[in-house]
Amino acid sequence: MSFIGGHPASATVRAVTPTRYVAWLQPALRALLARNPAMSSAMRSVFSLELTRKLVETDSKQGLPGV
Repeated sequence: MSFIGGHPASATVRAVTPTRYVAWLQPALRALLARNPAMSSAMRSVFSLELTRKLVETDSKQGLPGV
């Protein structure tokens, strides 16, 4: 969400098992996506799907009707 909104991250993640991850500074990732429209489109699609999943999950927990 911080990447989409352009603000600093507000969450802390702690792994309970050894974990590998990839991290980018926002300006570097934005520059990479500007040079690669297909990658930008793919990432936006992933973000959209994940946000939709989270909204449906939240609605379900609150007893709201699904889509």
